[in-house]
Amino acid sequence: MNTVFLLMAQFGSATLTIDQVRMLLGGKAAKTIYNRVSAGTFPRPTIDGVWLVQDVAEYLDRSKSAPHARNAA
Repeated sequence: MNTVFLLMAQFGSATLTIDQVRMLLGGKAAKTIYNRVSAGTFPRPTIDGVWLVQDVAEYLDRSKSAPHARNAA
């Protein structure tokens, strides 16, 4: 099933708050998320300070398909 639809069903919205994004990223600190935004490694929030579900879903899909450095040896 499509990640976008799963997230929209879970949260009942096409946008996500910082707390919802934190939950999806395993409880990462808000500062960590904003640092990743600044570094260009995480999607930017909208002007209203929320994230589009589609952007976060694409990030999650890319992240789970990318090899993790800690697993490479």
